Amino acid sequence: MFSREVMSALFDRNVKIEHVFFMKLITACDSCPESFWNVFDSNYETIPKMLGFGDADLSKYNSLEKPDDVLEFLHDMRATGVLIHFEVPIPVNIILDDKGEFSSCSSSWNFVSSHLAYGKTVEDAIGCALATQEKYFNDCIDEARSK
Repeated sequence: MFSREVMSALFDRNVKIEHVFFMKLITACDSCPESFWNVFDSNYETIPKMLGFGDADLSKYNSLEKPDDVLEFLHDMRATGVLIHFEVPIPVNIILDDKGEFSSCSSSWNFVSSHLAYGKTVEDAIGCALATQEKYFNDCIDEARSK
């Protein structure tokens, strides 16, 4: 299903995919899946924006405070695409060379950063996840440079 290059990139960049949510399947359910609700509840401001519904009036949906409200909202908005919840290890002990360029770092799955990626297809969402991981890693390197 996925190319060897994509699988290698996920492995090489330590991208651990926790959940893959096909939005049409989420809205086809008569109750909100618990795994989706847990991710949504932690990202209730971000997910509607990622899906393109950032300007939607949420008052009809009780501000998305309960799983049934979220499900009704996503159904009414005809949500499509794929949402991926993934984790990457937090880089620590970042070492820069004399010119301030990245040299090495340590990381462990004991300390992770959780992220979301959205795309119209699984491939698009994975591409977004890889881009998000790269930006996160570069931001960590930039933060180390500023210290």
